[in-house]
Amino acid sequence: MKVSTEVEQLKSALASIRKQKQIDGVFNLEGLKKILSALEHIDISFERKARAATLSCVLSFIAVFVLLFAALPMLLIIAASAGVILLLLAIYFRRFDLDNEFRLFINPLLRLLEEDIKPGSDLRVKLELNAPYNKKFFKGKSPKYSSGPYSCHDHLYERETAELEMRFFDGNRLMVTINEHSIRTVKTKTNYRGKTKIKNRFKKLITLHLRLRVNPARFRCKPPAPELEKPHQSRVSDTTLDNEQIRCLDTGKGLLLDMAFRVKVKGITPNDKQMALNPEIVPVQILKLYSLLEPTGRDSIK
Repeated sequence: MKVSTEVEQLKSALASIRKQKQIDGVFNLEGLKKILSALEHIDISFERKARAATLSCVLSFIAVFVLLFAALPMLLIIAASAGVILLLLAIYFRRFDLDNEFRLFINPLLRLLEEDIKPGSDLRVKLELNAPYNKKFFKGKSPKYSSGPYSCHDHLYERETAELEMRFFDGNRLMVTINEHSIRTVKTKTNYRGKTKIKNRFKKLITLHLRLRVNPARFRCKPPAPELEKPHQSRVSDTTLDNEQIRCLDTGKGLLLDMAFRVKVKGITPNDKQMALNPEIVPVQILKLYSLLEPTGRDSIK
């Protein structure tokens, strides 16, 4: 009975999340992992269905083109009807497509931090599942400009991608905030025959904010070196972090280690894997914050 109730609750949560295309709430780690795992399975399934329907649609219209010259009107009508139906199916399946960020960044990040999260503690999660180039995030267009033989203009988007808050074994609390400024560049070129060629290019400026609320019963904070307090550039693996800055703040409710940095990514399509942030960046940056902490010699966790 308990298993049946949990399954029903999971189905209800997934239905609500897919409808709103957003996760917003407080979860335990195991419950959140189940939700994200189920969403990943559903998202991959709809992506495959959409690709299969699109490919079948293209093949159907190729068959229509061939049958135009074969004087087979019945087969022509069948192929054309199938093409239209498959096109509608592809559009329908794409309506349920979720942003890949939760699969390529959030899921791996939680796996990397899982051993550090205090068992039984709650995670505060707000995660946007609409794609960054969705019209709800559209902010405007740039004036036209030239780039070589192309006439270009930029479509500008802004999105609050994710907010995560979790408690570690040592009593410290980590808050992760991710915001994105995305650009879709439309490049147009007309050749001497009057044929127009259009290309789209995508890029994002991702801002990450890490805040570590320090447990004063166990740690005190060393002031960051002056060069760390000023905006600077660093590298993690193959990723360049711009405008990295670390501050130690006394909020009146305790010490807060505050780190912000930016990452630039670009791709030919919005679903390119290189458009997603490398999740290994976050644990490395957390270690930088912990390097500024000194134990107080007391072991109590609050």
